[in-house]
Amino acid sequence: MKTECISYSSINNEAGKIFSPTFYLNKGKIRILKMVENCKKSNFLGDYAVAYKGNISKNTFINNGENSIPYLSAQIMVRFPCENFKYISKKYTKQIDVLTLKEKQILLSCSGTIGKTRLVLNDILNQVGSSDIIRLEGRNSEDNYGFVYSYLSSPTIYSYIQSLAYGSVVKHIEPSKIEKIPVPAINDGIKTFINKKIKDSQENRNLALQNFKYAISLFESYMPSINYDKIYQLKISKSDDYRKRFDATMQIPQINKFYSEFNNKYVLETIESLSQNVFTPNIFKRNRVQNEENGIPYLGGADLLELNPKFDDFLSKKMRNLQDYIIKENWIAIQDSGSITSIGYVSFIPNYLDGIAATNNLVRIIAKDEENFNPYIFAFLRTKQGQKILKNLSYGTGQLHIDTNQIKNLKIPIIPEIKDEVSNRIKQYLKFQDTGYKLEKEAIEIVEKEIQSWQN
Repeated sequence: MKTECISYSSINNEAGKIFSPTFYLNKGKIRILKMVENCKKSNFLGDYAVAYKGNISKNTFINNGENSIPYLSAQIMVRFPCENFKYISKKYTKQIDVLTLKEKQILLSCSGTIGKTRLVLNDILNQVGSSDIIRLEGRNSEDNYGFVYSYLSSPTIYSYIQSLAYGSVVKHIEPSKIEKIPVPAINDGIKTFINKKIKDSQENRNLALQNFKYAISLFESYMPSINYDKIYQLKISKSDDYRKRFDATMQIPQINKFYSEFNNKYVLETIESLSQNVFTPNIFKRNRVQNEENGIPYLGGADLLELNPKFDDFLSKKMRNLQDYIIKENWIAIQDSGSITSIGYVSFIPNYLDGIAATNNLVRIIAKDEENFNPYIFAFLRTKQGQKILKNLSYGTGQLHIDTNQIKNLKIPIIPEIKDEVSNRIKQYLKFQDTGYKLEKEAIEIVEKEIQSWQN
């Protein structure tokens, strides 16, 4: 049982006069209270930035077109690059100017999953953000958004924010509470250094995005589109390559038509023939531990897509067959179960995720030693056509699945005119993404050291 002694004045001074034990036993809360107690002078986050969010309103979702605008929810805002948006009506969206995302804004999830942070990069710029996202903008002309972002993204402040949330089933937090977060009197030179690292991180991630988009759009331009039919006829013999699938959503004629376009022009290779190994580890019991000293960070499939994943879940190093779940740099991971939205998520493992443990619900693709086709395979699977083919393979009623053999036998068109260019662009995407992550991590570590310096 955890216990802590607090003074009445600390309760009386807290906004809202909160009496919940979890509020005061929170690790981040304890560290911040100690920091304020030892710091000669401290400010509030509201002194550096103004926090706000749009009013809750009904969203009118429509098909993509000139009358629509991409809609970013708090759930997907942490992904990079952000894709597969819903679209809302420009005409019927209230406060569209307030909700539109701008440069140098800091985003913070404030409903459901609390405290996730994201800077506005080119992949979400000028899109409409959900009212479940708090926006923070720097005050005055002082350019402190990099420091504010690093402070909010630090492990201590992330933990502290959890203590400020309210609600029994769905947690919430308000902008006013974020503005009241204490900030120590950090040297201006250190803040400038942190700002520089975050700006450099942004530049690298925007370069990563630029290379990613170029590779995907180039690949898509060389392939025919896949347009699904609501009604179609199918001969039994035509279903042989698809395990005699007869479910109406299995668009065998359109997939066959797509591949027939390449028959006389390009070679089609299976993923298995282009790879050293394609496998999925067995289902396993997860033996968790409290910290990294005794464990290895563990991520789910959706976590791999996050711009800055948090390593706060650990599997015991003594766990049986742990090595089967470790993922390595330059592997491809494909989510093989979930909803129609989540199934088929494709991740290319960067250097900063090398050696972590990941869910068994991921098909792993390991590149050949002699020739690495993984950048090319990854690009194909992230195209509109590749995503349609992946999702088309799924089967099941409640929860959808794709199995390893389906991935092994999935065919990739080898297009000599673009193969090297696509592969090189994806390699650059990984390189800039990795550099951006490391620069941000360095900035956040500086913030943590500053908080630690006020603990004694």
